[in-house]
Amino acid sequence: MPRPLRIETPVSIPPGHRTSLIFVDESGVANNGRFFVVGAVKVRFPGEFGRAIRAIRERHGFDGEFKFNRITRGRLPMYFDLADEIARHRTVEFAACIVDHARSDPRAAGRSAWEQHAQVVAQLLVGCIKKHELTSVCVDVISTPPDVAIEDEIRQRVNRRLGNLSVVTAVCLDSRCTDGLQVADLFAGAVAFEQKCRAVGAPRPNANKEKVVDRFRQVLNVDDLDGPRTPRLNVATYGKSATTKVKPALKAVSVTALTASY
Repeated sequence: MPRPLRIETPVSIPPGHRTSLIFVDESGVANNGRFFVVGAVKVRFPGEFGRAIRAIRERHGFDGEFKFNRITRGRLPMYFDLADEIARHRTVEFAACIVDHARSDPRAAGRSAWEQHAQVVAQLLVGCIKKHELTSVCVDVISTPPDVAIEDEIRQRVNRRLGNLSVVTAVCLDSRCTDGLQVADLFAGAVAFEQKCRAVGAPRPNANKEKVVDRFRQVLNVDDLDGPRTPRLNVATYGKSATTKVKPALKAVSVTALTASY
């Protein structure tokens, strides 16, 4: 015989409560090179933004991936159109966590590659989720042991840090079929590109990529992508503690009131 359903303390969330969908992708390989960047794109109206990106695909007849390392001169107009669409959707926000192995190395604690990744992504999300916000997270697929669901690990780490159910759901997806993850890849690549160029102190090594990075700067109204935090941009270096936000509980209602509403 099935056990009776236990009703915990109910909550009431208004229809207009702030929600968002966050796409997370990385640039570089966590164990190779000096810089590894995880980027996030937070979208409040994912349907509207997703349709706008599909319109760009249709206009340019493009069915491949938007990827930073595939920027070419011939595709610059398409990437500029994408940047202009980002400018038009002012509720779309960007965040990134820069791992500079010369300064703070998540490998030093002896973590496995997937644990390093989960740690960096968790810090990134803690820094970009707003007070009272409920989110869902889409993460690009990475290799893990068969018994490890990294999306569940990330969700638990973030919610523990924030002391709240901020990340309602999390899932790993293939970036090839998800435009939001491809935009996150573009942003992470742009941040990593800027870091590498600054580190070597040399002229920009790829003029086409530099033009796309500069377009991102214009759209976000900053001189550097890792500059001061703005309402649409939050880029931090791994190891610098993200501020933990204590969130009050959502408004509770009585069981009687909850039952009456059905």
